Amino acid sequence: MLMLLFALILSTGSDYDYSSVVMTTYPEGYIPETMEEWQVTQSTPVPLIVNTVLKTGSERDETGFLVIFENGLVSAVGSVLIEQWAADISCNGLTVEVVEITYSTPEELKDYLILCYGNGLEGAVLVGDLPVAWLMIDNEFIDSSEEFPSDYYFMDLNGNWQDLWIGYPSGGVSGQDGKYDTFSGELDPEIYIGRILTSNLGDEISLITSYLNQNHSWRDEGDTEPLQALCYVDDDWAFYGPGYQQDMQLLYSNTDLVNNNELTSDSDYESVRLPASYSWISPFVHSCPSYHLWYPGMYPTYNYEVAAIQPPAHFYNLFACSNCRFTTSDYMGGTYVFLNTNGLAAVGSTKSGAMLRFAYFYEPMGNDGSIGEGFRDWWSYITSNGFTGHEKSWHLGMTLIGDPTLVPSMAFVSVSEDENPLSQSVYISVVTNPCLETAIFHTGNMEEGLLRIWDISGRIIDEMICNSEEILLDVSTYSPGIYLVELIPAGGTTRFCTRFTVLH
Repeated sequence: MLMLLFALILSTGSDYDYSSVVMTTYPEGYIPETMEEWQVTQSTPVPLIVNTVLKTGSERDETGFLVIFENGLVSAVGSVLIEQWAADISCNGLTVEVVEITYSTPEELKDYLILCYGNGLEGAVLVGDLPVAWLMIDNEFIDSSEEFPSDYYFMDLNGNWQDLWIGYPSGGVSGQDGKYDTFSGELDPEIYIGRILTSNLGDEISLITSYLNQNHSWRDEGDTEPLQALCYVDDDWAFYGPGYQQDMQLLYSNTDLVNNNELTSDSDYESVRLPASYSWISPFVHSCPSYHLWYPGMYPTYNYEVAAIQPPAHFYNLFACSNCRFTTSDYMGGTYVFLNTNGLAAVGSTKSGAMLRFAYFYEPMGNDGSIGEGFRDWWSYITSNGFTGHEKSWHLGMTLIGDPTLVPSMAFVSVSEDENPLSQSVYISVVTNPCLETAIFHTGNMEEGLLRIWDISGRIIDEMICNSEEILLDVSTYSPGIYLVELIPAGGTTRFCTRFTVLH
């Protein structure tokens, strides 16, 4: 009991002792790529040009969410998928604007986000090869310095990010080398950011297309209860496992904890855990961008092994050094999300370190928030009392891979859609989907029945007696989102169900 209490204090306490937790670090001998090495593979920046592709709602509505594509990607991916994605996101109550931009500097892109924030922007996703901000810091826990990409640069819109040193700050050579190394002012986040980068994982267009299809499919179908998560904690953090589990239970009450030193291993993780029916998996393990390294045997789980397994899980919190270093080819965060037909989003670091104080991340999502909102709220807590050297060393590489508007807690009621044989004359279908002010249902031949509407949390919100083949339902007062319509014929026990989306 004392061990559990101590773990919880370390997990959620305001006076967090960072020095008591082993930092997740690179395997010995691994050297990540530098900014200069990465730049060789990139285009030369040009002035920022923004082209609006589409916008949901009216032109007068403030844009709540931006989908920012690399110039030329929209036509390659196709307008049908992109329009569907925008409609899906707008179900969260956000006005969505889809734009294409030229490959500019990160500073120009940030200026554009600042402008949009003044007009109501809450979040954005960067799709394709788009600008990247690089940082250099002296890490206070590993006796060395680090350079790494950071998407937090695009979340904090009013802090002072400066490049005052050539090389690492401890080097003492003043000047500029294109890497931010000095931070001051208000460093809390204004918006949330996600990144979808697949060009360094395989066929860029097919991977984006596959991802958007599975994104829509999951939004349409959701998960069935009970939702389950896995908290898989390797040896260096096994003591804190109960606290990590309790924080995850703010989102998934059914969270399995595995923190037995003799059990956590490559074989157990790959053969038993990854193939299991979890919605969310959080591995705690020393890593590099392309593999996990399990103690004490030092046996790896490689990115290609994860891709071969095709885990059923949709979401990941990768407490795994540099797994989300998206500038590295075949980065593991991208493997979990984009090379997996079930993957949707992951949070993790582009450097050593990871997330800590998890409650501030999971609680907003447990209250029906999106993963982007949870990520932003967690950052708000981390920076709320200043941004200490310990916090920068652990967290400045944290990033979100995938669509940040997804709501992990979403589950549909366990009323299955009926697959009727063709001989049956009674069914329920939606004439036009998504629906705006009115939903029109077609029922086939029936005399009388009960029409019932469920929301995605499993609540009955509307019902009516119907006795015609075509039913018009006023949905103008419904909140934007996905609903289930159920038809129960009079005197019968068979139910006929389908889903529909309401937009305003």
